[in-house]
Amino acid sequence: MFGFFNKRKKTAVEKSIDKDGVEHVAHVISDTLLSKMPKREIAYQFILEELDAASKGGDVAIYFAKNSGISPVEYKGALNNSMPEVDGEDGPQQLLVKICSNLLSNPEMMMDLRIRVDENIMKAWSFGKYTSKISFATDGIRLGHVGVDVLFIVKNDDVIYINNNAGHLFKKEEYDAVELKGRVVNIVFEDQLDGTKIEFFVAFNESDAYSLFTLRDGMRERLDSVSNFIFTYPEFGSLFSFSESYATQYLYTFKLYGKEDKFFMVNYSQSEAYLISGNKIERENVDEIKANFWDASLSDEMSANANKKRQPSQNATFIKAGYSSDTRFYPGQRLHHAVFGEGEVAAVEGDPSDPVIDVRFEQAGRRRLIASRAPIKLL
Repeated sequence: MFGFFNKRKKTAVEKSIDKDGVEHVAHVISDTLLSKMPKREIAYQFILEELDAASKGGDVAIYFAKNSGISPVEYKGALNNSMPEVDGEDGPQQLLVKICSNLLSNPEMMMDLRIRVDENIMKAWSFGKYTSKISFATDGIRLGHVGVDVLFIVKNDDVIYINNNAGHLFKKEEYDAVELKGRVVNIVFEDQLDGTKIEFFVAFNESDAYSLFTLRDGMRERLDSVSNFIFTYPEFGSLFSFSESYATQYLYTFKLYGKEDKFFMVNYSQSEAYLISGNKIERENVDEIKANFWDASLSDEMSANANKKRQPSQNATFIKAGYSSDTRFYPGQRLHHAVFGEGEVAAVEGDPSDPVIDVRFEQAGRRRLIASRAPIKLL
């Protein structure tokens, strides 16, 4: 009967678990810790440290680390590479250690709670096995109401969706590649609280691309319509935090090429480019991206071919372009080409002072010409 006087009093954490359940307590703790992780890199370092510690623990902890979806190469040694924002006096790591110290007499409960907290944080930031992989119907994502196809979705530089059922949007190109029949716009949503970026690469068909981005006919209104539709689209709900505000940015326009499992996008001036391969995206060095897509030897071959095309044959006769540098081309305009004969301009792309013109010739069919280099005369 004297055991009554030796009975241990439960800590506040234990009492909360008894009253509300471990899942509820884990969520409360997770929310508190997340408030101390305003940036992705802070949250990721926190999780790496948790996994590093778990990998050295008991069977349950080791199982959690192995099945986290994060490679041991990333988390091994993380405890030795901490940062003040994670492990400082007021950091999330010290707070979790303090909370768990209330459960030292019940190691199983402590481990259960800690793993649940870590899982919640991984879910919140889409780390490891919780990276938001989106599954859609086999016909891909066609947003018919706004007339675009979603080709790729990228969240914080992780590619979380590739439309593998968009073959009908492409045409055959040289060097075993395919080219999108249209143009790509990157619609970027940035969370104003934590800086999370979600990018939607959407395809506009050739007709829309010409009207919107060459003629600038209702461009802003159309882009706003597309971004608003995306933000409220039910299947994208898990990507956005509807309690936060997002800034929207439009990056346009890009030509898109596909080859094997790689997708290469580049703008008209070739000052910006993207390369998507698997779940990775490159965007920094345009020259490196081009070389990675076409591969170095092929890039050399393409450059050589381009140089050959620029070299005149000894028997070539050049005809000075029959228009002035301030001429503005437009659909329906009639012209004569020294080789292809008479035709009509169908579309105009690029810089108005040095455009690429799409011409329907009466005898030679449809051709794309760089106006400043073509032997043409306006009629």
